Amino acid sequence: MKASVSRKKTCHFHWQTCVLYTFIFFVFLVVISNVMSYNTLTNKAGVFHDYLWNMTFRESSYIVNKTTNSSKAFGWIKPAVIGRQNTSGILNIASSTTQANKGINPTVGDPHTPTTQHSTKIDDFSRTHYMTVQGNGRLGNQMFQFAALLGVSALHKYTPFVAPNNKLMQVFDIAEARVVNMINYKGHVEERAGAFDRRVHNLSHARNWTLQGYYQSWKYFDHVSNYVRNAFKFKSDIHHKALTKLNTINASVFVGVHVRRGDMNSKRELSRGYNVADESYVIKAINYFRSKYKNPVFVMVGDDGAWMRSKFNFNDVHISTSGSAGGDLALMAHCNHSVVTSGTYGWWGAYLAGGETVYFRDYPKPGSWLDKQYNRADYYPPHWVGMS
Repeated sequence: MKASVSRKKTCHFHWQTCVLYTFIFFVFLVVISNVMSYNTLTNKAGVFHDYLWNMTFRESSYIVNKTTNSSKAFGWIKPAVIGRQNTSGILNIASSTTQANKGINPTVGDPHTPTTQHSTKIDDFSRTHYMTVQGNGRLGNQMFQFAALLGVSALHKYTPFVAPNNKLMQVFDIAEARVVNMINYKGHVEERAGAFDRRVHNLSHARNWTLQGYYQSWKYFDHVSNYVRNAFKFKSDIHHKALTKLNTINASVFVGVHVRRGDMNSKRELSRGYNVADESYVIKAINYFRSKYKNPVFVMVGDDGAWMRSKFNFNDVHISTSGSAGGDLALMAHCNHSVVTSGTYGWWGAYLAGGETVYFRDYPKPGSWLDKQYNRADYYPPHWVGMS
């Protein structure tokens, strides 16, 4: 008969379980603290599951810090929501930035200049709600993205900003360039590059926002057009060189002409829909302005000087290729009217100039891949004149 052996009862509560429970308790504390901070900072109860969806900490090219110095933080847990940013080093975008471009008027109706009524409420909201943009491309593309940022942020009374090393800073003095410690942000990705995305009207105010894409439509910023034109303030050396050049030409009416060929004239790009305007279109557009104005002078810029000189050797055409993207754009912007062929660069030269614009109607090539990315009514302003 086996002797009975008394055994001590053992605890099966393993250390892994203790760690798991501790972790769960910690997460619970963080969530509760952030919900309280969210309610306090935004004065909105919100929806719990929506709040969890908003708790993002992804890195952005414009975000340098994911913490905040908010006095509203509870205890040692920092809020993972819209923080009250330190605005001591932020430029005042409500001030007018008058551009000396051919007499463009100072900013009229700056969307970030609140009226006396409700000004305190708007200021408080703008100080805690930020918007930036993240996209690709060269100067023309970058200008569309920045203009869309100004327009969409104005709709929502957000404070717009771009990084101090943004490519636009090589050509313009951008007042909105600054460092912002933006947290709780979400990216809004456009549906098509050249079509207005109406969803921008419905952005949640429980987040900061990064616009992602090309945003090539005048409809994003038409309501703040004066503000946008003044925001593109050429650097002083670029501005003065353009004025000096135009002052050497005796004319009362200047028409800027942009010719884009180069990179778009390859077999691959042509097959995708990057259509190139031919000589007949440019002649037709020039004759349009010759018939409307007395002795206009055409200032032609572009990426194929040899082709332009061989095709447009007229007394009233001055071919002025500076070799500088900023320099050629400034020449166009200082003209009274415009002729554009293909691409966003010429589009912006015409937009900054104001006046009448004739555009190449066959860009993008109808039925092509690129054409499907665009809505022509969204890309070309309705008062521009299309020719082919």
